[in-house]
Amino acid sequence: MAILLGGAAFSLILFMSMRQLLLTVAVLVLITLFINAYPSLLDGMTLSYLQTASGQYGRLRVWGSVGYGVGGMIATAVLWRLPMGSLFLTAALILLLGIAVTLRLKTASPSSADRTGRAQGPRGLGSAPFVLFLLMAFLLQVANSFYGSFFGIYIHDVGGTQSAIGIANVISSVCELPFFYYASTVVARFGALRTLSAAGLLYALRWGLLGAFPGMATAYSTQLLHGCTFCLYFAAAMDYIARSIPERSRTTGIAVFTAVIALAGILGNVMNGFLYDYQGLLSMPYASSLFAVLAGSGFIGLERHEARLRARGSLS
Repeated sequence: MAILLGGAAFSLILFMSMRQLLLTVAVLVLITLFINAYPSLLDGMTLSYLQTASGQYGRLRVWGSVGYGVGGMIATAVLWRLPMGSLFLTAALILLLGIAVTLRLKTASPSSADRTGRAQGPRGLGSAPFVLFLLMAFLLQVANSFYGSFFGIYIHDVGGTQSAIGIANVISSVCELPFFYYASTVVARFGALRTLSAAGLLYALRWGLLGAFPGMATAYSTQLLHGCTFCLYFAAAMDYIARSIPERSRTTGIAVFTAVIALAGILGNVMNGFLYDYQGLLSMPYASSLFAVLAGSGFIGLERHEARLRARGSLS
């Protein structure tokens, strides 16, 4: 993990000196590879540490939300006072601090579940339920790519400023805190797949509101839904992976999940770019809402499929 953080920091510093388009794209790809590989390793290590503290993932993950909120405030302050290039240097310095913390982490020892290779639910990366789960995650990430890459453009086009983007991110981060803290309780009460379906349908509502009522008031208010969408979705997804994949393969399972949503993000960005150019701003949230409905409905179907497998004794 320290190597990944170091590579990302170096790439950010290198990015500041780029002047040619092709070199800039190459460095961006390098940054993306380093940054996207890190979360799967971190989540795999987190789930390994929590083998004896089942259901505590959300309460640990909440600190990521705190960091995201603080990062948003730092980015806003930097943009207010310093040139844009200073933002990349600030991020590189924070990544270097992350290396110092990472080097102090200890490797979690394998649990008995790892040694036996047993896991609850579907068994293995190639099982039909897990593949269906990845397909629904793919559809939902296509929907959410609008938020990841085009929400800032949405804010700009409806009259917002650069600082408004930072404020919106801080609102979403604050809303994450209670939902991540209690996410494990929600997942334990309703189950991972029901929680995923609810998150998908709430995402559909969130993006649909941005299309139906464009403006900064909607942009800010829909950020209040970030907790019950992103937090519940991510915590439920991690719970599903933890229960579906044996521990010795869990990091691989998270990496596959990360790769699937990364691929979906690329497709979603292409789709949203096309829609923005040819259909206008509001076509993006409407299309995202449609994909979110498909994903939420798909998770409901997957839950029913697993229920039938359990009834036949094919699923534990």
